[in-house]
Amino acid sequence: MATRFEGVLTTPCPGRLGNKMFEFASMFGIAHMNNLVPLHLHGCNLDKIFRITVPTLQNQIPSQFKKEKLLCCYRRYLKEVEKFENRYNTLRGMMQVHKYFMHVKSKLLHQFTFHDDIIQLADTFLEEAKTLLLNTKTRHLQNSSDVTYVAVHVRRGDYERLVKKRNALLAGKEYISQAMQYFRQRFDNIVFVVASNDIAWCKRNIDSRNNAVVFSTKHTAPVDLAILSHCNHTIITQGTFGWWAGYLADGQTVYFKDWWVRNITRYPEVDFSPKDYYPSGWYGILPSGSELEPCAKTICNIPYNVNFY
Repeated sequence: MATRFEGVLTTPCPGRLGNKMFEFASMFGIAHMNNLVPLHLHGCNLDKIFRITVPTLQNQIPSQFKKEKLLCCYRRYLKEVEKFENRYNTLRGMMQVHKYFMHVKSKLLHQFTFHDDIIQLADTFLEEAKTLLLNTKTRHLQNSSDVTYVAVHVRRGDYERLVKKRNALLAGKEYISQAMQYFRQRFDNIVFVVASNDIAWCKRNIDSRNNAVVFSTKHTAPVDLAILSHCNHTIITQGTFGWWAGYLADGQTVYFKDWWVRNITRYPEVDFSPKDYYPSGWYGILPSGSELEPCAKTICNIPYNVNFY
């Protein structure tokens, strides 16, 4: 007997790469929970980066819209079957909540498999970086057989203006130093692999004299993401690009904790839930110290109309 067709679900996937991946991932997970067929909208272009196997919808069709109301907050109504009464459904919003797709993680990671040419560029960069460090006889890298790669993604640029406008905190060199120390205490023979939208700032502020550090330069965003995701563990600052680097790498991930807390009194009407945004098992470093804490359960506030890439 053929499976009963329950309808389709898609999302327009606006924004840059990290946002697009969240929107696709949440659509994919919610579709599976509601017996809907997930569709990749033509123009989203994720299929140019990943081996997306879900069907592609060439043009947006008239459909029932389900809109996310609050940023980075899990909302049960988006998962309820009875809420999707039409055959054609579209999700709108940033959908930056891992709980929407945690139940289909293995299937989602299959969708987010990089194309071979991107994988080759990423693997070549990592291998050449290791060889270069060994040839310089750095005392921080002892041999090539047992290297631990730790990705470091630093989001700055437009984020400097964003956090200043929103009275939030920007991850700086102190946080990155503490995060690197966390991994040095746990692993030997580490290579820190840095990617950023401000690589010049990283070269000035990340300690490469006392650590084996390589900087990814002149790569496209998809290749940078592949490089970071092929590392063993991850340090992230802010933004969804780094979030996905940690998720795809699937090792230990350290994030910049409580950077949003100064928004509480200024934006009381909109919620931000760390436990919905950061997966359990990821660890946050407090901006004011070196203490590591598991993903917090407190709900803080952040404006909904901010673009987080």
